[in-house]
Amino acid sequence: MTDRPTNPSPDSDPTSGPPLEAAGAQPAPEAPSAATPLCDSDAAALDALLGARALGVDVLSGAGPVPAEAADRAPGVRQLLGLLDQFSQGDAERCTAPNDLCTRTIEALREARERDRLAEQVQAFAQGPRAIAFSWRQLAAAAAALLLGAAMLIPVLSRDQAQAQQIACRSNLGSIGQAFGAYAVSNRGELPRYEVQPGGVWWNVGAGAGAGASEGPVQSNASHLFILMHEGRVRLDQLACASRKDAVYGRALANQRDWSRPADVSYSYQNQYRTEATQLDLNPRLVVLADKNPLLRSRDDGQGMFHDTAIDRDAVSEAHGDAGQNLLLADGSAQWASRSTLDTGRSDADNLWTPMDADPARAMTGTEVPESASFDSFLVP
Repeated sequence: MTDRPTNPSPDSDPTSGPPLEAAGAQPAPEAPSAATPLCDSDAAALDALLGARALGVDVLSGAGPVPAEAADRAPGVRQLLGLLDQFSQGDAERCTAPNDLCTRTIEALREARERDRLAEQVQAFAQGPRAIAFSWRQLAAAAAALLLGAAMLIPVLSRDQAQAQQIACRSNLGSIGQAFGAYAVSNRGELPRYEVQPGGVWWNVGAGAGAGASEGPVQSNASHLFILMHEGRVRLDQLACASRKDAVYGRALANQRDWSRPADVSYSYQNQYRTEATQLDLNPRLVVLADKNPLLRSRDDGQGMFHDTAIDRDAVSEAHGDAGQNLLLADGSAQWASRSTLDTGRSDADNLWTPMDADPARAMTGTEVPESASFDSFLVP
């Protein structure tokens, strides 16, 4: 039987106690220091009900004894015990959260989000592509902006390209200058030249003995540059100016001594048709190679050249947009010149494209030679 605490006062009524609280009512908050004990009548009723339940007897039905002092308290105590009977062991187990609750919840959220995304895609596909509408005014404004941007950008790009080609051309001349110096060391200080007929024709590029023949005088002043290629001092692409669309690249044939036509030639070389050869060490400031002579034009058949007298003798080369020409001096330096007539320190200025003693009123015939091989620059193909 359950031990029952006794009332602190011997004069108190054993049957009197605190009234039994109704089922479901919230009890008044108790002091945290100690629990409130049952009165004697409630304790006796609780003992009788628990004992009868263990024996399977319903004391309220008259099958088991209930102490007299607890008879009026037993129904209320049983009602409270009935609340406990409604909460079974299975309910307690079901109220326990499973260990994988968080994982299952996150997975369910992910699946729901994926379903929403798929539904949006299906809806967008069902609606079809949306047409982007522009007004004619907007299209015209966009086109005008593009044209304005292109008009500003194209000149800048063209100028940059021209400058890059000019630099590449000057680099070629520097390489050729080194080859001239190396050749001169092994050949009495002279510039390279094949056998020539002094006073003979020098502008027949690609014709006669200059086109693929291995012997005999050449009739093209430009053919002398092939000596440097056959000796491995320069490459054919170094004799091609990047600004000229007709420039020839690749490799020269073993017996080739000239270009096939005048349009293939990029540079004009110091005229080699005087009796004496040009000496590099006599005049370091002598111009020995430059962009192509603008006074000489190709004939309609592409073979040979002629002097176009309609072009001013002071004109600059056309290789770089009529802005000037790159020059190679006898000392091996390459530089840019915006004029074709240079100050030599002598009484007469030196025009690059004609001999010093040339008659400006007469057309050249292709047999002219410089007044001096080492002091008069006369650059021809």
